[in-house]
Amino acid sequence: MLKNKFWGLAIIAGVIASLLLVVAQIPATHTTVKNLPLAVVNEDNGPVSATMVTKLENFTTTGGKNATTIKWTTVKSTKVLKKAMDHQKYYGALIIKSGFSADVATLATKKPTQPTVNIVINQGKNATIATAVTTLFNKLLTSFNTAIATQVLASFTAQNQAVPATIATNLLQPIKATTIVSHETSAKPTAAASFFQPLWIGSLLAGVMLFLAGREFGWHNSRKRFYATGLQVIIAGVTALILGFSTTSFTTWIMDYHYDNYLTLALYASLAAFAFINLVLGVLSWTGMAGIPLFALMMLFALPILQLAPEMLTYFYKSWVYPWLPMRFLLDGTRGIIYYHASFWTHTTVGLIWVMLSGLLLLVLKNLMPKSKNKLA
Repeated sequence: MLKNKFWGLAIIAGVIASLLLVVAQIPATHTTVKNLPLAVVNEDNGPVSATMVTKLENFTTTGGKNATTIKWTTVKSTKVLKKAMDHQKYYGALIIKSGFSADVATLATKKPTQPTVNIVINQGKNATIATAVTTLFNKLLTSFNTAIATQVLASFTAQNQAVPATIATNLLQPIKATTIVSHETSAKPTAAASFFQPLWIGSLLAGVMLFLAGREFGWHNSRKRFYATGLQVIIAGVTALILGFSTTSFTTWIMDYHYDNYLTLALYASLAAFAFINLVLGVLSWTGMAGIPLFALMMLFALPILQLAPEMLTYFYKSWVYPWLPMRFLLDGTRGIIYYHASFWTHTTVGLIWVMLSGLLLLVLKNLMPKSKNKLA
């Protein structure tokens, strides 16, 4: 009984599974944000606001040992900024309102006017980073408030004048800041991510079933091979439509997520499912059932990576792993549709089409192989 190989394999399988699960969590440990894209709009163009912009541009790191690095961009107007936010270019922005410098000058008078700024947070791009950006801007404003208050107090000291109580009160927080949350996610915080596992696993199971169904046609006849492939692709399309619409409906019924653009989202989910099913069919046509663990491992390693913003990934994962994950097009696309009201046709749609074509190409190449070599399927 003890000679049975499965006694030893039980230990080996358990250790390997444990190792893989730990390795899969590497991207999510000790994350550091690098080159965080933020914007500043200066509507004032006065001396005080110009100094603020210069200080912002020089403020490129924060956080100590594993510091967050910041990449500032000066944007011409709020109109240009809104367009950039809609295209998910920045995580946040500081807008210095018109008359800021003049209002700062009134803080030492009997009728002061608070200088104003707007903080814009692009929450839909990544909720976790959006929270960090909010904290960062509040920290910066505290610094600017202190600098302005110190400057005003210094002017009274230079003239040997006492600071009136009303002015001293205004200097506690001289800048009036209004926070604007753009592309809010609070009503649907995990809506985009909720499509990943259902569609990926559903597509994997559908692809495996279609692969097994195609075996009954016999693969030694080229005509039958292409007929089976065509039938697989057609049924994959029908299955993908059902899977895409049902998954979208499930998130509405079960998770209470209501979408303004249900049809666009459901069609996009269907395209993603069709691309994934074709990829599964293409790979299995070459590897047989042995290729199934590949897709399971891909999901295992992709999950922690896709939960992070690209700026939070190390160079290796960002440059060599993230670009090769086909499911990233699903998450980016659904995020754009849900939070940014993007259209069906975007760069992520093109990405899914390339995934689909890759699977179809693998299928066709397998069918074109000589009969003697086409035994795996």
